[in-house]
Amino acid sequence: MEYASLHDVMRQSFGATLYNCIDGNNTKRCANMYKLFVPVVYAKHRMLWVQFYYEMEFYTIHPIDLQLLMDVDIDSTKWTIKKVWYDHKLYHTYEDFIKSYNNGTATKRRQSFPGTRNKLQRRYGSVRPQHTFSSKGMKRPPVQLEFDGHRYTVKGQTVRYSKWSFHWVNSIKKGPTLFDIKFDEERIVYELGLQDIVVLYTGDSPAMSRAAFADGLTGLGSKSAGLVPGVDCPGHATFLNVTITTEEFQAGGILPNAICLFEHNLGRPLRRHYSTIEAEGGVFYGGLVATVLIFRTIYVINNYDYILDYMFYENGAIEIQIYPTGYVLTTFQHPSERHYGFKVGGKSTAPMHLHLFHFKLDIDILGRENRYETLDIEVEQFDYPNLNDQGIDDSYRYKLARHLKNTELEATYKFNFSLPKYHVVYNEKAKNIYAEHRGYRIQANGFVNQLLPEDIGFESAIPWSRYQMTVTKQKDTEESSGSAHTTFDAGKPVVDFQSFLDDDENIVDEDLVFWLTLGTHHIPKAEDIPNTAMTSSALSIQLTPFNFFNEDPSMESTESVYITPKSVFEPKNGLNIQGNFAHKAGSCFPKMFNFDQLEKDGSSIFFPYS
Repeated sequence: MEYASLHDVMRQSFGATLYNCIDGNNTKRCANMYKLFVPVVYAKHRMLWVQFYYEMEFYTIHPIDLQLLMDVDIDSTKWTIKKVWYDHKLYHTYEDFIKSYNNGTATKRRQSFPGTRNKLQRRYGSVRPQHTFSSKGMKRPPVQLEFDGHRYTVKGQTVRYSKWSFHWVNSIKKGPTLFDIKFDEERIVYELGLQDIVVLYTGDSPAMSRAAFADGLTGLGSKSAGLVPGVDCPGHATFLNVTITTEEFQAGGILPNAICLFEHNLGRPLRRHYSTIEAEGGVFYGGLVATVLIFRTIYVINNYDYILDYMFYENGAIEIQIYPTGYVLTTFQHPSERHYGFKVGGKSTAPMHLHLFHFKLDIDILGRENRYETLDIEVEQFDYPNLNDQGIDDSYRYKLARHLKNTELEATYKFNFSLPKYHVVYNEKAKNIYAEHRGYRIQANGFVNQLLPEDIGFESAIPWSRYQMTVTKQKDTEESSGSAHTTFDAGKPVVDFQSFLDDDENIVDEDLVFWLTLGTHHIPKAEDIPNTAMTSSALSIQLTPFNFFNEDPSMESTESVYITPKSVFEPKNGLNIQGNFAHKAGSCFPKMFNFDQLEKDGSSIFFPYS
């Protein structure tokens, strides 16, 4: 009887139903709660605020002004509705709400099912193309070509590219993880992978004000499939399937095109210099185009899509990039929601929220005995007494201060713009020809301050979010920073990441694991409809050689270009161009730049100042 009453409320107030939602005109008018469960921590109960949406493209931007607080006991037969939020009012029991609704003391709101526009127009929020397609007069966008096929190999789950090699595996909890990453047969990283994705919402309604999702609950390794050639990845990419076992695929299920692998020309130099004066060391140009190998997957978690790239450069650098896109989550528009976000639809507000991404980097620089130190950039006052008589006063200069981190707690890092520093991991026993320790620098673009008070509510389930970076001694018992239960176990976390740090073990000349938190505060705007674009959302971690080599290893690249004039005194008489240019003029490919043309008539363009 209770659910029949709720069914009536949905039909009368919102023009939709929870079941039997095909009307006499064969029109679908469904409402659903989908998987937008919002956890609340109570003493001995697991409670969920559930928000309803219209079942259409795309449901998260079509909210219904109804929310339920549910007691979700481990025994599903005992699930009950505890409270109701309807028309911006909280009813303390489900019975109170139904009684008020039936006797007229509750103001019955009227919200129509979103209408269908003219067939030539898109629905609000649809990603269907705006225009009809016609090939007449249409010019295609540029594409990249592999003239000679792949320059990388995939054998089983091992990838080799240039001097790089690594092994990849897919886990149901975390998705793809890379292992045994080597450059020129020397190991740099043992394990590199995403640990969890967390989104923290806000808002005036009970559900949104408590919304917190740890997406590991969904099984990140099961959320990648169907990457589209030519859009998600270049058409020439290698597409890899993954096999998973879940309650849906007990014998193993195949997720096609869950990963793509491709070499990519970034369209910019990796390094270059252009010298036009003989006195500066010569008249020359030297450069190398930035070409990388990209290992990509895309997680689709309900409304959000997260593009994750692992990138390998010819100079020995590794970069992780992650980009949020997809649909925003909205709530029904009431004036009070103005404090938490902007209106993005006729009846919807998109509240601000925080995306958090936690990564594990088990770094092994030439072995497992490594050290971590910061190179702090400080300012010191100085003067030269012998210059005072020239009117030169005391001055200030930058100073480099090295700080070795001895224990796990000493190594916790909370980002501070007023204290710039480098983060370096190195091997004390390995040195380059200049007697400097061989190591790698860890650099991030996307550190974020999480702001919530510690150990209150959901924050206690994600203590790693308090820090931008932490360093621990490797332990098999500290395999991951969270669990599939994180969304629901704030009261007593299954994995307590803070305990990884609190034992405060020695980290000097040990097998070190670095844990990095990236994040971004997203304040949605109208242009985030239908999808959030990635133009301002990219976050990244870079691992770059720091005295690891004796010089830039990309100097050995066969794509390096070196240009000099045939005559320094008459530079317009022609050019000497050195490089491995396999593709000269006369190929059957579309007209493209080639070095034959530059060598023929590029002198006056290239060295106009000599």
